[in-house]
Amino acid sequence: MLATELENALVMKWVAKNENPAQLLEKLRGIENADELVKRYTDLAR
Repeated sequence: MLATELENALVMKWVAKNENPAQLLEKLRGIENADELVKRYTDLAR
């Protein structure tokens, strides 16, 4: 549950900063669920 809360906080930070999804994927290379996190971000940022 803590991990989910931290992931949500990170995604909300990206929304606030209007981060570029391609750059996020580059930064998160090697992280197991990076695609899922960036998808959550792009869904919220619409």
